[in-house]
Amino acid sequence: LILLATTVGEIDLLEEGLISGESSLIPKPTELIRKVTQSVGSSRQGCLISSACTSSSMALIVAGNLLALGRETSVLVVACDAVTEFAIAGFGTMAALASSPGKPFHKDRDGLNLGDGAGWMWLVRDDYAKSRAIPAKAHLCGWSTQGDHYHMTAPHPGGAGLASAMSLSMQAAHVQPKDVVTVCAHGTGTKYNDDMELCAYEQIFGSHRCPIFSVKGGIGHTLGAAGLIEAVIAIESLHRKQSPPSIGFDDAEPKGESRIFNTARVLDKSGVALSTNAGFGGINTSLIVSLNPSEAPAISKERRASRLVAMSWADEHECGFVQPGRPPITILRPAENDLNPALFPQAYKNWGRLSSLSKKIAYALALASREMNRESQGLLPWGILSGNTKGCQTDNMVYFKDYLDNGRLLARGNLFVYTLPTGPIAEASIHFRLAGPLFHVVQGSEDFKLMMDWADGFIAAGDARGMVAVSTERARIVCAFLTPGAEAAGPEWRTADARLRSGDDWLKWYASGDPEEGKA
Repeated sequence: LILLATTVGEIDLLEEGLISGESSLIPKPTELIRKVTQSVGSSRQGCLISSACTSSSMALIVAGNLLALGRETSVLVVACDAVTEFAIAGFGTMAALASSPGKPFHKDRDGLNLGDGAGWMWLVRDDYAKSRAIPAKAHLCGWSTQGDHYHMTAPHPGGAGLASAMSLSMQAAHVQPKDVVTVCAHGTGTKYNDDMELCAYEQIFGSHRCPIFSVKGGIGHTLGAAGLIEAVIAIESLHRKQSPPSIGFDDAEPKGESRIFNTARVLDKSGVALSTNAGFGGINTSLIVSLNPSEAPAISKERRASRLVAMSWADEHECGFVQPGRPPITILRPAENDLNPALFPQAYKNWGRLSSLSKKIAYALALASREMNRESQGLLPWGILSGNTKGCQTDNMVYFKDYLDNGRLLARGNLFVYTLPTGPIAEASIHFRLAGPLFHVVQGSEDFKLMMDWADGFIAAGDARGMVAVSTERARIVCAFLTPGAEAAGPEWRTADARLRSGDDWLKWYASGDPEEGKA
């Protein structure tokens, strides 16, 4: 299996096509993954994973789940992103760019620098590697991803999501904070990100002091490629027994004193390295790497199959809900900018500026929350993933065309947020207070069962008590709700007809109660 991690793909070609007026130059979002799979000689369809600046660390987590559960024997994770006018204009309009070389964790830091980046990592199961005498460069022994449920572009001030991800990844790896010898931080150089990270590190490590470093002062922020590149650097730190300096850092925030250094630090004992990332929408990831074989990750001990406990859907006019043993429910939606108070007892922030897709997802989740009696339970340890074959190409073109029409002087931040395919589900996770995994997958052809299979992996890994898989391929969006098998009744979806491909196919099958119905 090949997983390609990037924020939005070949944006440089989209820029060229829109600037020149040659639409034929604009590639489909699936074109890049096709090129990657072709270049390595694979005949199997790969997938593109996007979760903002955690894209490649998220891809490594997906790979880890699939390998630990025995669903794959090897996964090639490829990551790439490039510096483009598209990205510079977007970060610029949010005042996130530094006026000089970036200075992560410096008390006078004022923003980030962008950087080009690409890399790859081949992950294989231990038994597969041993049977073929493949030497291991390192071991990915723990991982987790958790959400902030706070804001679309600002991290949680106290670092709640990142601290949770680090804690869960250490549990999975069977290590304690004292076993961590160095940390490769996300460390962008923005005021809010670095403050958040320092709070999270203080919560997790307390009095334990290990060198924490950021490479972004040297290579810039490589966006979707950052997680993989930084995981490789964390591994190299263990090999060299030395953590690199944080370039541009020479005057610490109080919370960074005796943790962050502008010189290389010798790692005087063996242990594990931790690599963290954070992204728009409140996504946080934590990876733990080691040079020594470790006890199998906790995920391998929890192979409880999840149950498909409910499905919901929404289009421009209606939304619906289906659950075994109950008649289907359909509700008319009010006018585009109005909210149904029966489904939204609390105001939905910024409803008027939400995209049509975001509103569909909101209605599908609101109806399901009401019918599943989950509206008033506060923070939910649920995650959400979406998928289609087109990413958010239309939104990307709207954003950059608007920027061009404004004389290439000012980009609109409210449009820039939607250039990430995770935008709509991130908004939903904030409103519904979902604190689990969050990412988008782009497929060459829709395979909703694969999405549910990946969602099931996060439940088995302990990253979520439930997952929502959302198909955004067609005008009618479809949501599937999965929980651990021991918690609720539902069909054995993993044994369903293999010809069921789209979200619509699965909804028809589920609503009919007859596996012979709704076949593709």
